[in-house]
Amino acid sequence: MPCESREQPSLMQQVIASGHMFMEVDGDFTVLVVDPALEARFGVRKGSKCFAALGHGSDVCKDCPAKRVFQGERSAELRLTVKDVAGRPTVLHVIGTPQWDVTGDLTGCSLLVVEEVKPEEHEPHKSDGYDFHKLLDNLPDTVFALQEDGRFTYVNRSAQEFLGCTDQEILGKFFWDFVDPAEVAVAKRLLQTPVGSCWDEQLSILDSRGNKKYCRIRSAPFLDARGVVSGHEGVMRDRTSQRKMELDLQEYQQRLSETTQRFQQLLEEVPDVIFSMDPKGCLTFVNPQARELLGYERKDLVGTFFRDLVSSEDMASVESLLHVEPGTTWDEEITVHHQDGSRRWVRIRCRPVCDQEGRIVEFEGVLRDRTDRKKLEDDLKASKGQLLEKIGIIDELYEHIVQSEKSRAIAEHTAEVAHELRQPLAVIGGFARRMYRQIQTCKHANPKEQEECFAIIVKEVERLEDILKGLIDFTRQKTLTKRRVDPNNLIQLVLDIYKVRLQEKSLRLEVDFGEIGEVLLDPDRFQQVVRNLVSNAIEASRHSGMIRIETAVFVVSDKAQMTGELDSEAYFEFKIRNGGRRIHEDELRKIFDPFYTTKERGAGIGLSLVKRIIEEHGGSISVKSDEKGTVFTTWIPIDHSVNGESQLQSGLVN
Repeated sequence: MPCESREQPSLMQQVIASGHMFMEVDGDFTVLVVDPALEARFGVRKGSKCFAALGHGSDVCKDCPAKRVFQGERSAELRLTVKDVAGRPTVLHVIGTPQWDVTGDLTGCSLLVVEEVKPEEHEPHKSDGYDFHKLLDNLPDTVFALQEDGRFTYVNRSAQEFLGCTDQEILGKFFWDFVDPAEVAVAKRLLQTPVGSCWDEQLSILDSRGNKKYCRIRSAPFLDARGVVSGHEGVMRDRTSQRKMELDLQEYQQRLSETTQRFQQLLEEVPDVIFSMDPKGCLTFVNPQARELLGYERKDLVGTFFRDLVSSEDMASVESLLHVEPGTTWDEEITVHHQDGSRRWVRIRCRPVCDQEGRIVEFEGVLRDRTDRKKLEDDLKASKGQLLEKIGIIDELYEHIVQSEKSRAIAEHTAEVAHELRQPLAVIGGFARRMYRQIQTCKHANPKEQEECFAIIVKEVERLEDILKGLIDFTRQKTLTKRRVDPNNLIQLVLDIYKVRLQEKSLRLEVDFGEIGEVLLDPDRFQQVVRNLVSNAIEASRHSGMIRIETAVFVVSDKAQMTGELDSEAYFEFKIRNGGRRIHEDELRKIFDPFYTTKERGAGIGLSLVKRIIEEHGGSISVKSDEKGTVFTTWIPIDHSVNGESQLQSGLVN
């Protein structure tokens, strides 16, 4: 905010009234205004140069306060010893402050000239009713005075604000008590300043709260009436904000330098070609990868029109790049010429860069080598016919193998069926021929012997019927009739049917039904599964053994569900365990094969039929056997569309 202009006389009147002297100079150090006392005592006249009048020299005084004010300081001081018109040496304290006009322009410098006198001759703080320190307290900078040993003897109000202390807390303390410990040695050099010189340093100051502040200190020694150094006085200017800006600027420049280095490293290491060109299509920058792709040195590429590197068939496409709309990206595949004459296939992504007015100033883009990929695509395209031909041959071979396997399986199963049928037919034929010979010879047969023969024939016929029935059931393509039922109820019905057979072998039955709810399945076919498994368990169990049946809801793990190993999220699980002998691994591998059985009687169709019914329901069956017995486990998927959620919440989770 501009100060009062020199046209207002109040300040000069107060200075004259206080007994001090006053003058104003312009930018050329020409005296514009001078009070009568200064003119009478030291011969300073209006229109003369101030340094000629007071310094008696031909050039500006060293550390001239007027010069420092014109250089931007808000206040400046100087102590000098001069002789008055009578030839007596006098110590003058000159304080300079800027003067502005009403528009805020610097028009001159006001110089307050104070003659230093002995304490007994003049009161230092007041003169003729005028408080000189009031003027200093209004200065924004810290003004201070030190004893010869460095203790504070005076500070203005700004010092109290800057250090966060009262004047009683500051006065009497050493100047370096407020300096950062790391800079105390520098601060003590202030006391070594020679007369006529100015100590000018930047220090870190710690206020009463421990906050670090930065300031610039200008100080000079002052002399007593005998011309002996009696202390130091100076100005302390707060540069904390400026210092923070400088540190921020240094940090920004450091980060900018690091970012630039990383960007440069990225440009050099990225496998693609990074380029820029002017609005006419002339390359202005390429990274080192351009040499590998195009074969030219970077210096040779810069200044080259991009179209000169492009194949003739892609020239029109490249010309369209220069007309792309701002804000859009040009993305095409073209061919370019290598320095050795070979062709390279590249993909270009390029976009225009605009100035603030929306005008295109350059283009930036990335050029990626796709030559190897293009050759691979051509090779794949060329070999497509051969691949299709080979695939056809493989399909024919596979069909031949499938048909061969089918024929072999049919042959094997036919042989097995023939073997199974041959045994009861041989027995029936043998006993029938014996009875026929007895009838032909009219030999009276023993009734008991005939009864035994008929019993055997009937038994073998029943065995034939079982074989044929199982074969028919296995080969029949029966459609499932699904409905929602509780599988626990179906299992219990089958167990009630086999209760007598369980009692005949004194078998104990343990049942653990989980809360399943209703499952979508074919009740009749499922009961057929249960009957086969229960019947097998009874036949395999030792006398007085135990059979255990369990049901539950099996929830698929997240891993199995994510990898697609199972089609459903949950399955109905049915386990039946018997305490029979251990089934060896080679037998377990064939246990679900048609016509395979380890029992003395049986067609070997039951377990094959069980596996087929379970798979028709979209489920699966497994078997494990050890020294404790054998367990069959079946899984049937639970349909979530109606009540699957309730089944998951209420069922047992394995």
